[in-house]
This record gives sequence, C-alpha cells and structure tokens, in this order.
Amino acid sequence: MRQSSRTYAPIHDAIMTFVAEGKAHTRADLARLLSLAPSTISLYVEELIHKGDLEEAGEVPSTGGRKGRRLRIKNDTHIYLVADLGTTHTRYGLAGTNGNLQEKRTESLPLRSGPESTLPRLVQLFTEILTQTHNQEKLAGIVIGLPAPIDHSGGCVHSASRIPQWNGFPLASWLSECFSVPTFIENDANIIALGEHTSHTQLHHSFTVKAGSALGVGIVVDGRIYRGGTGAAGDISHVRHEEYGNTLCLCGNYGCLETVVTAEALGEKWHQMGGKNSQADSLIQAAQDSDPLATHLLREAGEHLGNAVCSLASFFNPEGIFLAGKLSRVDVFVAAVRSCLYGGCHPLVTKNLMIDRSASGFDAGIRGAAALACTMFNHTPYLSSHLTY
Repeated sequence: MRQSSRTYAPIHDAIMTFVAEGKAHTRADLARLLSLAPSTISLYVEELIHKGDLEEAGEVPSTGGRKGRRLRIKNDTHIYLVADLGTTHTRYGLAGTNGNLQEKRTESLPLRSGPESTLPRLVQLFTEILTQTHNQEKLAGIVIGLPAPIDHSGGCVHSASRIPQWNGFPLASWLSECFSVPTFIENDANIIALGEHTSHTQLHHSFTVKAGSALGVGIVVDGRIYRGGTGAAGDISHVRHEEYGNTLCLCGNYGCLETVVTAEALGEKWHQMGGKNSQADSLIQAAQDSDPLATHLLREAGEHLGNAVCSLASFFNPEGIFLAGKLSRVDVFVAAVRSCLYGGCHPLVTKNLMIDRSASGFDAGIRGAAALACTMFNHTPYLSSHLTY
C-alpha cells in the first residue's frame, strides 16, 4: 500500500487541473488555455499518458480541421481513503483520482471513547473497504475530518473541548504508519465547506455553517479553504452576547453562541421546558410535527445564528451560504436564518446571495475530503488552481 513517488511540473499540474475541471478536452484546448505551442503541449500530455495519469477516450467532433483526441483523467490510477469523523457516527469511503466517491459507508464510531479504542476499529473499517473493493495496492493517501481544532504542522487535534482525549495524539503519523501512505487531517467544518463548494461550481466564495452537536463554520475563498492565522477562521461558536444568557460554555466563558444554538444545548433546554426528553432528534421530530414549543426553540435558535452570521456575511460578502448538520433539516430553523440575513445585511450583500441547505447532505464531509486528497498528494491536482493547504 505504499505510495509511488512522483513530482509534477507546474505545466503538468495545470494540464491535469484543466482536464479534471472539464475546461480542456483536447490538446488544442490545452494549447489555447496555456498559450503554449501544440507540439509542447503534446510532449507534456504524452508524459502524463505514459505515467498513467491521463488517457485518450475517443475523438471529439471536428471544427474544420483534424478530429481531436479526447483526454480524460485515468480514474483507476490512485485511490484515497476519506472519512468525516463525528462525535457519534463516522461517514467514510473511497475516492478516485478525479475526486469522485466510489464507495461510501456509515458506521457508529464514538470519538469520545478516545483514540486507543476508536482507531483500531477505524483501521479495521478501512482495511475491509480496501479488501472488498480490491484496492489495497492503489491506496495513495488518507484524509480525515474531525470535529475539533487542528494543528496541521503536528498532524493532531489541538485544544478540543468536546473530545479532549484526542488532544495531541499524532493521528496523521499514526495512520500513515499503519497504511504506509501520507495522511492529512482537517477540521470537519472545513471539509464540509469544501465539499459543499465543489457541488456549486459556479461559485468562487462561500461558507458553510454546520449546526449539529457542535457549531462550526468553514470558509472557502476563491475555491480555497481559508483557515486564518491559527486555524480559527469562522469560529463564531464562542461569540458572546447578552441575549445568549449566562450558561457556562465548554470554552470556560459564559453566554457563548454555542450554548444556545447546538443540537445538544437545544435538546437540554427543550427537556427543561417540558419536552419529553433531552434528545435533539426528538426535538427536531417534534418541530417537524409542528409542536409549538419545539418550533419556538428552533426558530429562536435560527434567529441567534442568523444574526451572528450577518456580521460574517457582511464582512466576507460570499456568493453562497449553506447550512449543514442536524438543525438544517428543520424548515423553521433555516427560514429564521435566512430571514435574519436578508433583514440584517446590506442589500448589496444579499443581492445575488444563495442561502440554502447543504446540497451534499451527509456526504459533504467526505466529498470535501476527496477533493482535498486529490490535491494534497500531488496525483491529480483536482481544483489545484483554487485550493491551498
């Protein structure tokens, strides 16, 4: 399962990107896009075909001259393991060289039990999916999303209040040693945002708000994950306001946004106010069944989130804002967020703004991990003109 070593020249990167994004179908397209002589382009293309990264797939219709040979990514060159690890469930799968998901599965895998008990099961799941699909020898990299701040230089979780057992654990190097391939770990909101962004190819700037067991925001600028100086970009979870009350937050402060918007916090509040239990799923079902108290709590939570996101939208001016996570399944919650944005932002901010639920649903995280894998490991620079790491 060892990765073959290869280094791409910038022209190779550009060719692979244009073909992967569908901007170039022939050598003539590439010559026009890269302003290079056809003979030079042919040389680079032949090198990539020889390496097994590109292939020819029939002819394209003639526009007056010779018919061109259609180029496409050879999708069976490499395989990537991708996973979006939640606090209770894990979505994982296999991605091909061009970023498409070839297999996707869900497993109960509680992170709060710590890496010592969680990781052996994850390795078992990864090994099974590779064996069952006969892809052991094609594995070239692993990308994992986690609901926690990430220290990218150390390849580990950093200052995670919800899963403190993982703090400092060298997850990237541990998995790399197990599978003999490079591993990259990322914050789950970031890969969800990237996965959602790749579902809307017409957009350049967007952000996705994950409102589930926890609250997170992933930002994509010019197609790139934007992390900020310390990886905390978009972290509105701990914005404080008197309207949020004085509940103690996991960060140690009182009255953070996370204490009034997350599914866990709302479930507890619902139970305290007369709901049948503290389970978020029960609250969500009650709201979908038009229970007055559940509807009120989710509308109020949507207003809190919408008002907080107003500032972010006004500062960032995205083309799309997407809602993911459990709470995004509830119409009244989504409507409240949307109403606050339209009512609180300048008309120029909302003029062409798309505000919607995640189109990728539960697959957004592994879609983003797949897109990231293709560029992180320098095989197919899928979207490489738009991504940074």
